Amino acid sequence: MVLLSRGSAASSSTTTTTVQKKRTKERTYTALVCGLLLLTILWSDLRYVHLLGSLPFSAETAAVRHAGHDAAPALPDTAPAGPRGPVQKNFAHQPPPREPRPNKPHGEQGHGTALLRPPFRIVQIGEPRSGSTFQFQLLTAIARLKSPPGTDLQSYFVKPDATKFADALQTTQPFVLKIHKEFGSLRDLQRRGDITVFSSTYNETMPSYATYVQKREELVRCSLCEIDRYRPLFGLTDPEVAVVTEYMELYEKIRQCCGMQMSKYEVLRLNGCDMAEFRHAPDYPHCETYDLPDVERRFAANPVPYYEKNTGVNWAKPGDCARFGKTIAAGKGFNFRPFDGCRLNGMFAGKGNSDGSFVWEENKHPRKRSKHGGAAAAKWKTEKGTPSAGAAAARGAAVAKWKTKQGTQSGGAAAARRKTGKKQK
Repeated sequence: MVLLSRGSAASSSTTTTTVQKKRTKERTYTALVCGLLLLTILWSDLRYVHLLGSLPFSAETAAVRHAGHDAAPALPDTAPAGPRGPVQKNFAHQPPPREPRPNKPHGEQGHGTALLRPPFRIVQIGEPRSGSTFQFQLLTAIARLKSPPGTDLQSYFVKPDATKFADALQTTQPFVLKIHKEFGSLRDLQRRGDITVFSSTYNETMPSYATYVQKREELVRCSLCEIDRYRPLFGLTDPEVAVVTEYMELYEKIRQCCGMQMSKYEVLRLNGCDMAEFRHAPDYPHCETYDLPDVERRFAANPVPYYEKNTGVNWAKPGDCARFGKTIAAGKGFNFRPFDGCRLNGMFAGKGNSDGSFVWEENKHPRKRSKHGGAAAAKWKTEKGTPSAGAAAARGAAVAKWKTKQGTQSGGAAAARRKTGKKQK
């Protein structure tokens, strides 16, 4: 009995040990499986975070969070962030950025909240006479103000030539370029973040993918109001807005009252026309009320530097307003075209057709241009054919109205124009 009891006890002990070893192996296996599963999950998370970090909106989202905004991040574009910083977004179909939080005064917004930062690679495209030069100069002023000291910012007009435009983009220097032709590469360059496109429109549809579209009617209603629309894009502070506002206020007067591309109303006024019917027009510049020499001096003293390459057509230094005024008063019109009467044809005074499409066609077809535009106008009219009877009647009525008003003008100027008109006939 004692031996049987001892045998049973030994057998039971062996069975218990075997079960324990089995359970230990199962636990070890389970722990290994769980560990591998955990490592797989962690590896997937790390790859997901790395993927998020490579998306185009990651840098912009970080900037927004750093600035204290609680807005949701924007959806990413298809292009990754370029070497020049975060991809610059298309805001044409997006709601405007939220106002800063109350705990950070509006005037203290700087690079931390700017969506566009130096080095700038900006292209302005717009229809002629749509306020494109105003937008171009505004963008140039902001870019020069926000760029580090000593930055060589390139700022100039590029002719409607795809090769010249492509060459202009090869520079490593920051730039603000102005064009009148929409090149096929603009959309892709904007999407990749290589450039930032701004546009101005008059009566045609300009690029919908532009970062911001300036409308002519809004510009006429309040031109300086445009500056506030650029504040969130460039992170402008209150002092910077004040400097840019003074710069654009003085530049606008110089642009409209000086140079060979001055306001069509000022062309009429300097040629001795009766301006009574035009003074209440919303875009009448009232140049006769300004002290232009003082405007020139103040503009030249503004902290934002101004450079002009085409000094034969545009203002470049104090004293140019008087020089261009004498040229216009001697019988010249837009871009040295001959002034042929006290009438308005669309975008400019004197020669041209009712919708101003001659200017638009002239920029689309540079071969049709001559230095002063007279030969180009004749050739363009020949290619287009004889005008319709309705258009001819409208021009005849305009000429008759102009002749009726000649009695109100100075005798010398009116006689000279009548003499010129007879010779042309």
